[in-house]
Amino acid sequence: MSREQFEKSVADLSVRIPNLQPHEIIVGLMGIVASVSDAHTELSGFGDGFHRFPLNVYWFGKELRVTRIAAAYKRGAGARVVQIGDVTIDEVAKRIDQIVPHENDYWVRLLDAGFVPFAEILHALKIIPDLKAARWTFEDSAGTRFSLDLQTVAQDEKIDWVSASPELPLYRQKPDEQFWFTYLPEAQTIYVNFRGYRDEFDQACRRTA
Repeated sequence: MSREQFEKSVADLSVRIPNLQPHEIIVGLMGIVASVSDAHTELSGFGDGFHRFPLNVYWFGKELRVTRIAAAYKRGAGARVVQIGDVTIDEVAKRIDQIVPHENDYWVRLLDAGFVPFAEILHALKIIPDLKAARWTFEDSAGTRFSLDLQTVAQDEKIDWVSASPELPLYRQKPDEQFWFTYLPEAQTIYVNFRGYRDEFDQACRRTA
């Protein structure tokens, strides 16, 4: 990304701003920042006021699967996402990848899965026409495809979640602890969950030895 290319991107967005909604401007800025191709250069705090579809997704190989979803749509738990609206999930990922600051495939896959539930992002990228609802198409473990009309919610709205896993995954356990670990005897592995620095961090690290 040369200075000239960067400045042209800024100028192009500036010209379009009078015809854009606020969230479209934000997503446009995200694309400009992502074009630098540096995972440590990002537009932070973009999601204030954004709405989301009540589900979480994650890439398992080339499949985007639902890890948890609101109880009202529990049939979708664990299913593979096939398309959103009329757009295939491969095309959805292609568009979202353009606004993800990244340097490698792993990081872009991690972040674009986090961006997929945001209605404003999907709308700005011309994936869905409505900020309040969209039809999502899934495929279950038997290969049967089905669609659910999902309604968006505010980010801080309390959701009655249904998990795809019968047991709560380790990464979602002890949400109030910044650093914890446990031994997995069958795998002969120590699992460490490190969310941030707080008091006694050094002591906690020493306990893993």
